[in-house]
Amino acid sequence: MTIPYKQEVIPSCDALSERAHSAGAVNVLCRKDGKIFGDNTDVEGFRALLEGIDLQGRKVAVLGRGGAAHMARAVCIQKGAAEVLFVTRTGEIRFADTHRYCDADVLVNATPVGMYPNAGVSPVDLSVFTNLLHVIDLVANPLRTALCLEAESRGIDARGGLLMLAVQAHEAQCVFRGKTPLLTRRKLYQEALSHSLHVVLVGMPGCGKTTLGKRLSEELSLSFFDTDALIEEKAGCTIPELFCKKGEAHFRDLETEVLREVSSLGACVVATGGGAVLREENRRLLKENGLVVHLNCPTTELAREGRPLSVDAQAVEHMAREREPFYRAARDLHFSFSKRETDVGARLFKQIKTHLEEL
Repeated sequence: MTIPYKQEVIPSCDALSERAHSAGAVNVLCRKDGKIFGDNTDVEGFRALLEGIDLQGRKVAVLGRGGAAHMARAVCIQKGAAEVLFVTRTGEIRFADTHRYCDADVLVNATPVGMYPNAGVSPVDLSVFTNLLHVIDLVANPLRTALCLEAESRGIDARGGLLMLAVQAHEAQCVFRGKTPLLTRRKLYQEALSHSLHVVLVGMPGCGKTTLGKRLSEELSLSFFDTDALIEEKAGCTIPELFCKKGEAHFRDLETEVLREVSSLGACVVATGGGAVLREENRRLLKENGLVVHLNCPTTELAREGRPLSVDAQAVEHMAREREPFYRAARDLHFSFSKRETDVGARLFKQIKTHLEEL
C-alpha cells in the first residue's frame, strides 16, 4: 500500500496491528480468519533509518501530513522527541512559516518531492535551519535526493529512503508468510542497493577512467558506459571535431544531457569526461544514484593525445589545480595511484568493494 492510500484504507480494515494503530496508517493488507487485517511495516523501516540518532528531547519537523508523515511522527514521539511538527502546504504550519520550524534538530521529508522522475528539486531550503543535525528523506529513488545532497554539502547527516524500503519489505514478508525470510534485512538492503547504485569515475582527462571502468564493470558484472563515447554517438562526430565545429559550450550541454540519461539507468559503471564535474547540475546527476570515485594520478602520467584541452604540460597542470575543488565536491571516494603500479585495477576494485559493504 503506497501513496496516497495509507490512511484512506483504514475504514476498510476489520482489525489493525498495534503499530498500524499507533502510526495512524496502513501499508500492508492481509486476510486472517476471513477478516481484513491492516499492518504498517513502514514503522520498522523508519526505525532502521533512525538507528544511531538520539531523539530524546529533540524537535522534529516532518514535511507532509499523509500516512508516511503520521507514521514518522508516531515513531519519533515513541523515541522521545519533545516536539514533532507537521509542515505542509495548507495546514497550520506552512512551508513559508520558516520561523515555526527553522530551529528543528531533525528534518523528515515524508512528501514525494524530489522523487524520480521529478528529481533535482527540494521541498525546503536548508539554509533557514539553525540547529539541524539530521535529514531523513523517505524517498528511495533517487538514492540521494536534492535534499540529501544539500544536507551533505552542509555537513549534516543525511539518510535516504532505500533502507526503509528494504526493511519494510522484509517485515511485510514476515506478515504475509508468518515466518522470518531467508534474506536478512541487511542482505535485502544490499540487494536493493546493488540494483540501483552507479559506480562513477571522475578525474582528469587521460587518467584512465575508461580503462579502469571497463575492468570494474567486469569485476562487478555491471554494464559500462563512457559518457564521452555517448556524446560522440549523439553528436555524430569525435569530441575534438565537436569542439572545433561547435565549441566547448555546446559540448558541455550535450554532456549534461547524456549524464541526465545515464542517471536514470539501473546499476552500472560510468566513466565521465574530465570536466563533467564543472557544472553543479552534473555533480548532482552523478551523485543522485552514484558512488563517485575520484581517480587521481600524477599529471605527468596523463594521456594527452586527442584531448582538446590538454594541449601541453603547463595547461594540464593549470587545469588540474582549477578542477581539484570540483572533484573534491563531487567525490565519495578518493583513489590515488600511479600508472606504473602493477595492478591498479585490483586495488581500486578492493577499495570500492570494501566501501560498498559498509553502506
